[in-house]
Amino acid sequence: MGNPNSWVCFGLHHFHPDLQSFREALAVLQHQVDELDALKASHYQEIMEHEEEVWEVVQGKVCLWDLTQYIEID
Repeated sequence: MGNPNSWVCFGLHHFHPDLQSFREALAVLQHQVDELDALKASHYQEIMEHEEEVWEVVQGKVCLWDLTQYIEID
């Protein structure tokens, strides 16, 4: 079987490049998640702005319709 200490050292030394690759891949993944979060926030902001515009138009039409109920047309 050999010396257990040399096996552990070999195991740690062998694991180090894999750990570094994992850390690099994790950093790339975190960057992609951050970009996705920013894109999602931008998308929801656009939706909120559009909804505000739509509701302003609806409110204007309702107010105009309500106003016409009080105006007498001769």
